[in-house]
Amino acid sequence: STGKWETDEDKYPQARPGVAAVDHSVSLMDTWKAMEALVDKRLTTCIGISNSADREFDILRHARHKPVVNQIEGHPALQQHVLRSKMIRDGILPMCYCPLAPPTRFTPDTYEGICKSRHMRQLAEVTGFSPERMVLSWAVDNHNAVIVKAQDPQHIKENAKVSTGQLSDAQRRMIQAYEQMYGSVRVINPTTFRDDGKSFFASS
Repeated sequence: STGKWETDEDKYPQARPGVAAVDHSVSLMDTWKAMEALVDKRLTTCIGISNSADREFDILRHARHKPVVNQIEGHPALQQHVLRSKMIRDGILPMCYCPLAPPTRFTPDTYEGICKSRHMRQLAEVTGFSPERMVLSWAVDNHNAVIVKAQDPQHIKENAKVSTGQLSDAQRRMIQAYEQMYGSVRVINPTTFRDDGKSFFASS
């Protein structure tokens, strides 16, 4: 080993090359109790979960400190209506990563991202916004907190202009229809988080 991270996969513990090191003796509730202790000690005020679904919600419903947020992938091509409804029911804020659904190492080479799609570009011309600002406005209107990665100063300024109520109901419905019209796309699906060789979101 060179002692350096050459790929993103190198950052995660591995039992052997290509196979994640997972300690199955530690339960979700064990981890959650340790996080609750941080709240008790006033080392943090809020704790949350990531990529959690029905089973995890059932376990954590009996926790002393409830999850404040659940970080999930969320954008017009992966809206996760059922999951989001259950989160809202339980008072958990959806915090969406990859809100613009850009190409990643997990997507096919032919995938360009939803903001470059004809659907979004044509609608953006009507709104007067960039496709990116339009999609982020849609996300905020849907009561999502969004995690946006931007390094370009112009992109950062554009993102800062996003707020609720910038789109008409008809425009929101057109964005909402994207997944039904063109299909679902998951842009993040790592293989480094499980020890069975399957991608993280594959059925067990």
